[in-house]
Amino acid sequence: MRFFLKIDIEGNEIRQNELHYEYLNKYLPIEDVVKNIKGIYLKILKYKVRKAGIIEKNWEKPYFNNDEYFIFIAGYVLNRIKESDRTNIIVPKPEQILNIILKTKDNHYNYLKGCYYILLFEKTTKKITIYSSPMYLYPVFYTLKNNVLVFSNVLSYIINDLDKKEINEQGIIEFSLFDHTIGFKTIYKNLYTITGGKKIELKKNFLKESIVYDISRWIHSNPRSKKESLENINYILKKVIYNYVSNVEKFNISLTGGFDGRLNFSMIHPKDYQKLQAFSYGKIGSLQISIPEKISRTLGFRYIPVKLDKDFENQYSALGYETILLSGGITPFIRANYLYSYNKISDYSRNCLIGQCDMIRPLYNNPAGAIFNEFTNSIFLYENYDKFLENYKILKNNGYVNKILFNKKWEKVIYDEIVSYFVDDYYGLSNKERLFLFLYKESMIKFWQTECHVVDLFVDDFIPFSDLDFIEELASSQYFGLYKGIFAKNQFQRRKAHDLYIDLMDMNNRLLNNIITDRFFKPKWLKYGILGYLIAFIGKQKSRRYYNRVGNDTFGEESWTKLFYNSYSKLLNKKNSLFSNNLSKRNVYKDDNAYRFDRHISLKLWLDYIGIS
Repeated sequence: MRFFLKIDIEGNEIRQNELHYEYLNKYLPIEDVVKNIKGIYLKILKYKVRKAGIIEKNWEKPYFNNDEYFIFIAGYVLNRIKESDRTNIIVPKPEQILNIILKTKDNHYNYLKGCYYILLFEKTTKKITIYSSPMYLYPVFYTLKNNVLVFSNVLSYIINDLDKKEINEQGIIEFSLFDHTIGFKTIYKNLYTITGGKKIELKKNFLKESIVYDISRWIHSNPRSKKESLENINYILKKVIYNYVSNVEKFNISLTGGFDGRLNFSMIHPKDYQKLQAFSYGKIGSLQISIPEKISRTLGFRYIPVKLDKDFENQYSALGYETILLSGGITPFIRANYLYSYNKISDYSRNCLIGQCDMIRPLYNNPAGAIFNEFTNSIFLYENYDKFLENYKILKNNGYVNKILFNKKWEKVIYDEIVSYFVDDYYGLSNKERLFLFLYKESMIKFWQTECHVVDLFVDDFIPFSDLDFIEELASSQYFGLYKGIFAKNQFQRRKAHDLYIDLMDMNNRLLNNIITDRFFKPKWLKYGILGYLIAFIGKQKSRRYYNRVGNDTFGEESWTKLFYNSYSKLLNKKNSLFSNNLSKRNVYKDDNAYRFDRHISLKLWLDYIGIS
C-alpha cells in the first residue's frame, strides 16, 4: 500500500495534489481510495485482492473518522498473541486500535504489534500524534509547514509538495559515512522520517519527538538458557507463521540454499503444502536453485525457480533505473533482482513469507557491515574522537560525496550526536551493547527499508523476524545473536549463531537438517562440535571458490553492474556538485566497497532526476 495524506491542523480546506503514477502503475494494479474529510485529504494506492490476507485486512479500510478523531493506519497492525488468544481477533480494526491507544496511550505496544505508523488526529485539541512500530521496515516521510502536515511513503509525492528542494548537508554526509542518515533527519531540508518505537507530537508551532518503545529492552543481563527458552520460541514463531498461512488462500515462500527460508518452511504443516509456491532466484546452475529444487522433491511441494538468465540481463539496466525511481533513490539499482523476481511470482499470489535473517545470525558483515567497521568502532569500542576523525578524513578524501561538504562543523556535530544518543543515553550498558543498539537502530532496520520499499509493490510481505512477540521472546534467550559472538570475526564463533535454526528444525521437520546448504554442509553437522565447525569452515571456502567461478548470483554481480553503468554512463558522468569525480572515474569492476558505490550512484541518479544538483 502506498499513500499520501495531508492534514490542516486548524481544520481548513486542503488543496488536493495531482499525483502521477508513471512508474507505480506499471507494477501496482492501483485501486484508488480517495477520502476527503474537512481539513484532511487522503489518497491510498493499493492492489486489488480477491480475499484479503491477515495483513491486507488492515488495508481494506485503513482509517476511521468521527467528530472527535481521525486515525490512519499506515502498514499493518496485529494484536499481540496474548490479546488475540483472549479476544480471538488477530487483526483489529482502526476503531478498535483507536480505543486501545486512547486507553493505553504509550503502552499500546503491550497490546499491538506489526509494521506500522499509526497517525491519530484529535480534532478538538488540534493535536496530531504519530506512533511507529519498533521494527519500522517501511520508510515514511513527513513535513510540517503553516500547520499543514504532509505524510506519505511515496518520496516523490512529498518532495514535490515542498516549496524548495534543498539538500540537508549533515544528512548527505551521514549517508556517505554510514549508508543512512542518523535518527529522524533525511538528506533533504525540512523533510523528516520516523524511526522505530517513537512518538511524534504535533500542534500549532509545536513538534516533539520521544521514545515510547526502546529496543534496549532486548538486552538482558541474565538471558534464559537455550533449554529453558526453546519451547517458547518455537511456540511463538509457529503461531506467528500459522496465523499468516491460515489466513491466505495461496502464498509464496522464499526458499534459498541457506538457513532462513528453510527454518520458516519447517514450521508449515504438510497439509498446507497444497497452497504454497516456494521460489528462489539465481543464475542457471546456481546452488540457490538446485538446493531448493532438491528440498521440494524430498518434501513434495510446488517450487518455481526464477532464473537470472539472458532475459534478466536484457532487462537489468531498465529495471535497475526503475528501482531507483520507485523508491525515491532509497533502493539501489542492484535490487533490480526484486522487480524481476517478485514480478514472476505475484501472479500466483501477492502474499509472501520471507526469512528470519539477522535477528538470529551475527551482525558481522551482513547487512550492517556497511557501517560496522573501524569508523563505528572508533566511537563505541574505543570512544576515541581522534580515531573517529582519522577515519572521517579517510572517507572524506576517498569517498563519493564532494569533500567540500565535509567541513569542520559537521565532523564534531555528527560525533557528538551519536555519543549523546547511543553512548550517554545508555549509561550502564557495555560498549558492545551500545554498538549493537546503534547497528539495529541506524543500520539493520534502515537497511531493510531499502529492501522492503520496492518489494511491497508486488507482494504483501510478512517477515517473521519483525514480529514483536517473537523478538521479545528470542531476545530473552541465549539463542539471541547478541549473546553468541555477534561481533566475532572468527568463523568458528559465528557458527554458534546457527544453533537456533537447527534446534527448531529438529523439533518441526528434521529432514531439513539433512539436506546440504549453499555452504556445502548439512545443518546438523554444526552440532558435531569442533569437527562440525571445521566441516563448515571447509564448506565456506568451497563456496567461496564456487562464487569466484560462477559470479555473485544474487546481488552485485560485476557483469550486471557493468551493464547498468554502461547504459547510464552519460547520466552518471553528468556533473552534480554534490558528488565527487570518483563516481565517474571509479573502476566499477574492481571496487573495494561495491555496495557503498552502488548506493551513491543510485542516489545521484535520483537527485538528478528530481532536479537537485
